[in-house]
Amino acid sequence: MVTLDLSAEQASALQAFFITSAAYRKDEIDSWEKLAAKRNAEGNPMLSKAKSNAEFFRKQDATIREISELLAKAQAEASATTNEMRKQRGLGKSKKASRGCH
Repeated sequence: MVTLDLSAEQASALQAFFITSAAYRKDEIDSWEKLAAKRNAEGNPMLSKAKSNAEFFRKQDATIREISELLAKAQAEASATTNEMRKQRGLGKSKKASRGCH
C-alpha cells in the first residue's frame, strides 16, 4: 500500500484530471478495440499487440476510476472532519465569518 498526503488544492486538481481525462481514456480503449478487430486477408490480426493494448487501457481506466472514488471519499471525510472541528471550536458559519471578518 502507498500512502500520500495531498493538500486540498492538489486533491482537487487530481480529481479534475481524472474527470477531464475520462473521455480520452474511453477513446483510447475504443480505438484499440477497433484496431484489434481488424484482420488481414489471411484472417490474422493486422496489429498483433492491439488486443493487449486495449486490455491494458481498460485495466488502467478501471484503476484510475478506483483511485478517483477513493480520492472523492477521502475528500468528503476530510471536509466532514474539518466541519466537525469547526463546530467543536464554535467556528461554525456566522455572519461575521462569512463576510471575511475575524
